[in-house]
Amino acid sequence: MSEVYELAYSKVFSAEKPLLILDRDSTIIEDFVYTWKREDLHFIPGALDSIRFAAENNFSVALATNQSGLGRGYFSFDDYREFSNLLVDKVINSGGRIDFIATCPHLPSDACNCRKPKPGLVNSVLEKFRVPKRQALLMGNAETDVQAGKSAGVASFLSTGIGIKEQISEWLKQNDNH
Repeated sequence: MSEVYELAYSKVFSAEKPLLILDRDSTIIEDFVYTWKREDLHFIPGALDSIRFAAENNFSVALATNQSGLGRGYFSFDDYREFSNLLVDKVINSGGRIDFIATCPHLPSDACNCRKPKPGLVNSVLEKFRVPKRQALLMGNAETDVQAGKSAGVASFLSTGIGIKEQISEWLKQNDNH
């Protein structure tokens, strides 16, 4: 099993745009424990609006997500890719974008470098986009998300749903991007 499982939804990854890195479960979608079934795809209120707001403000958007259900064999990579494609389609249909998804498929006991709170997953996203760390921000629902982002040198915040939009607005003001 590779270190990080990657799904690309853009052909070009721009270092010129700010980068928003989001956790997936309990940050933008509801967590049903090993969420991979189409019928379990439910966005947290405000999440689609927040992702659309990021796109409108010229952000590249990536997900960085721990998915040990892959490593446990609860669902296959094909199942996961299909679920991810559906998630991205719904985001696009709401006016947003997701350019890239980086996934750690390992169990907590695997001692890999990509499972949050370690920074490997976030570093993999940063490498893909080649943005300066000061031009990236990460948001998630758990301290492990924030820890991973901070360890990678990225501004990191606890935020979900509509709170993501509010945090982006604040970050833009502080960074004179608008």
